[in-house]
Amino acid sequence: MEDSDKIEVKTMDDKDYRLKKSLARIKHKIIVMSGKGGVGKSTVTVNLATALAIRGYEVGILDADIHGPNIPKMLNIENEPVISDEEGLIPVFVPPHMKVMSMAFLLQDPDTPVVWRGPIKMGALRQFVAEVRWGDLDFLIVDLPPGTGDEPLTIAQLIDDADGVIIVTTPQDVALLDSRKSVTFAQALKLPVLGIVENMSGLICPHCHNTIDLFKKGGGERAAEQMGVPFLGRVPLDPEVVMGGDDGMPIVVKDKDNLASKAFDEMVERILAKVNGENEMVRLCVTAEGPTLDDLVEEDFGHAKYLLIVDPDTWAVEVNDNLKKYTDVGHGIMTAENVGKLKPDAVLTGFAGDHGRRKMEALGIKLIMDEEGTVRDAVNGYIRRHMQK
Repeated sequence: MEDSDKIEVKTMDDKDYRLKKSLARIKHKIIVMSGKGGVGKSTVTVNLATALAIRGYEVGILDADIHGPNIPKMLNIENEPVISDEEGLIPVFVPPHMKVMSMAFLLQDPDTPVVWRGPIKMGALRQFVAEVRWGDLDFLIVDLPPGTGDEPLTIAQLIDDADGVIIVTTPQDVALLDSRKSVTFAQALKLPVLGIVENMSGLICPHCHNTIDLFKKGGGERAAEQMGVPFLGRVPLDPEVVMGGDDGMPIVVKDKDNLASKAFDEMVERILAKVNGENEMVRLCVTAEGPTLDDLVEEDFGHAKYLLIVDPDTWAVEVNDNLKKYTDVGHGIMTAENVGKLKPDAVLTGFAGDHGRRKMEALGIKLIMDEEGTVRDAVNGYIRRHMQK
């Protein structure tokens, strides 16, 4: 037999086999990361995972922060033992639908630092994925340490079929700079970016309940717009969230009416829509007084100065000057014709007269009236109604 006729047979070693076998029983894998520490990444992880478990999904949390494992503390399970058998490590069970694995369970003393170099950490992470008895899961949420170093790279290589990455940031410029690096990191590894979460977005005063922009506001959303990735939402800085984390009671369980709790619930709905293949990406047209998301919705459809095409997933904006495109007669009809050329799925506006409404109906474009506030407010309202359906 000539060399060209030889058949090369490659076999999978035991470690790779166990890895693939473990991952095959997990439907969705989501990685939570941040560009820098202290932005509340673990808080976001715990609340998103808990909100999924509340909905009846089987959820696993892999605390991949070897040096600073905080997930067990935030779920009040830091004193739970981890046992093993011939099939591997058994994760700690949090009733009724959550399993957790963390380096914190394996430390004899919580004050003992983990002084490991890269290769040892990489081996530990592989064990956490392949040799933990996760069983059948709907979701595995991986909480990474901050930055774009060894651990994020290892997890990305181990879980090469991840549904995507959630990037947590705070509104101030220094955090946003690092979050943009996280987006670039994910894109370089061909990991889908499920979205950016803007955490600590305004402090809610426990006395007057007014919002104080302690770390600014809106930076995460703007970063998402500029990078062309989805924006999942903003979470206010609320003392109740902090106390819930310290007490091992996530805010989504502690107080469902809390604004932060509602924000996490909305994020979960958006994540579910993405991973389940429900296409919420539509082409929205908003009548506006100005060319940005922060300008007001034009109350009169026929006299809209601008027609903004907004992608509610990435918040990308296409600006169209409407004033230069109609004559002094038949404003409603002319605006409707201009909208028709943009081919949106729906139009958000304040009010439209009979002529404009009939023309929109003839064009087969849905007209949604009674919108008020900014363009951003109107689009967010549309998203909320869409998720409720």
